[in-house]
Amino acid sequence: MSSSRVLYKCKRSCYHDRMNLSGAVAIITGGSRGLGLELCLALDAAGATTIACASNPSKESGIFAVDMRKQSEVQSFVEGVHKRFGKIDILINNAGWVEQMQSIDSMSPDDIDRCIDTNVKGPLYAIQAVLPFMRKKRFGTIVTIGSRAGTFVHPGFAVYSASKFAVRGFTEAIAKDMEQASLPIRCFSVSPGGIDTAMRASLFGEEDSKKQQRPSVVAALIVGCLQDHPVIPNGADVHITSEKISAILSPKT
Repeated sequence: MSSSRVLYKCKRSCYHDRMNLSGAVAIITGGSRGLGLELCLALDAAGATTIACASNPSKESGIFAVDMRKQSEVQSFVEGVHKRFGKIDILINNAGWVEQMQSIDSMSPDDIDRCIDTNVKGPLYAIQAVLPFMRKKRFGTIVTIGSRAGTFVHPGFAVYSASKFAVRGFTEAIAKDMEQASLPIRCFSVSPGGIDTAMRASLFGEEDSKKQQRPSVVAALIVGCLQDHPVIPNGADVHITSEKISAILSPKT
């Protein structure tokens, strides 16, 4: 198994290494494009070893092909990373899927399943896979990428919104599980506003997409959160809008 960190080329000056992540081993799902690719670049620039997976990566990319809807594939991938590097310090659940804008009664059962399986079950499978290794080390950080649609609903995206509300729910619950077990394992979610990605363009068009946040900037802010700039409470939801952290919603007590 080879690290994906050597595959990415960028202007390192885009990213600012606030704290030392050198030597950290990070898994990024959905890492072949958009925000996921920029997260790989930002973590690599900070000195981490990044191992990315995606559902359909190009053969030459070196990114691992993993269907997040299949628990066995997720488990095998995570175990392979741990076997190669001996630890997993960071998991970023970034892989996601969104349906075309439509009323719930127009959605096919397959599309409903795909959205829930990718956006909810996939991250949970990944968390299940990494947690035993993090428990043993008594160290780790789990970040799941949500969406502003998990706080403010939009017409035509009922299932997607439901999946992102679920992200906030299981993030808070897992954070409380870690606290109850007195384990220093962090778990928080990030809910960005619109980002200029191919997924956004496919939904709303290129003109709209280009008006949204740059994925490189959003990625740099997320890496800043990993480096405690700012310090994120366990179980919190970090909102990123207008290319800055606009709110940190602490979990309900």
